[in-house]
Amino acid sequence: MPEPENTAADAPEPGDKVMVQFRYVGEAVPDRAGVAALFAIPLELIDPDFGVIVTDEAERLACVLVPRDWAARIDARLAGAEGPVGVFANPRIAPLGPPGAGEEGEGGA
Repeated sequence: MPEPENTAADAPEPGDKVMVQFRYVGEAVPDRAGVAALFAIPLELIDPDFGVIVTDEAERLACVLVPRDWAARIDARLAGAEGPVGVFANPRIAPLGPPGAGEEGEGGA
C-alpha cells in the first residue's frame, strides 16, 4: 500500500499556526487573496496547502491557517462579529499507535 502524501510528520509543529474561522460575504467563497485582503495581511501568510476551507456553507463560515504571531491582529478585525468566528488552536492530530494485544475491544476476553 503506498504511503500517504501528507503525514503527521509533515504537519507544522503545534503552535506554529492557528486556525481562523470567519464569516464571508456573498455567495462565493473567497480565495486566499480575498482572505488576505479581508484581514489586511500578506497573502503568503495564509497556508497554501490548507487553503480556504468552508466549514458551514449555510452560515457562510470558512477557515484558513495563519502563523500564530498574526493571530492577535486577525482576532482584532473579528472583534464584535457574531457567531463561531475567531482564532482557534490547531493542535497536531496523529495516531498514538495500535492498541496493545489483549486490551478491551481487541477480541480478548
